[in-house]
Amino acid sequence: MADLRLDWFPFYVDRFMGSRKVRRMTTEQVGVYLLFMLEQWGEAPLPDDMEELRDIAKGASEESVQRVLALAFKKVRGGYVNEALEAVRGEQLKRAGSRRRAASKAARARWDVQAVEEEETEDAASDAATTAAVLAHLASLTPAKRKALQAKAAKVLNKTLSGAADAVGPTTKDRMMSANMADILRDQGVNI
Repeated sequence: MADLRLDWFPFYVDRFMGSRKVRRMTTEQVGVYLLFMLEQWGEAPLPDDMEELRDIAKGASEESVQRVLALAFKKVRGGYVNEALEAVRGEQLKRAGSRRRAASKAARARWDVQAVEEEETEDAASDAATTAAVLAHLASLTPAKRKALQAKAAKVLNKTLSGAADAVGPTTKDRMMSANMADILRDQGVNI
């Protein structure tokens, strides 16, 4: 999950404004606090260098920077972190990971459905070719032979589909009919 990019974080206004730490800060210090949280979100931890910290704080006084660090940040190896913000980061990473897994699962389901649809399209094209061959052959027959072939085909199809019609979908019925019709035509010497 470390490769997940977090472009935003939830900002709980009531929690922030109601915080005892924030109530004890001057306006400049509140601004420094917000700038430090934004910096930490993108580049945690904050640097352990007063000049860099003042640059991040847009030139705020050293006193304001030190006050904010003392009230809201913890010294760690390499700099400073706001532990509450790191807890939010952990929650966001967990949510982002869950969303990523759900999206991946949905994509797999979509592509599997698409593969089934593509297979059905190929089957339909094959069925269409068989039907075209059947129609071409029927057109070449004399009326008497055509009538006899139709009667034989109807008998075979009814026998094949009886009882199975309720158990299979329309696509399966069509395939069964095409297969049986193809068998009948092969018996008649038609090359399919």
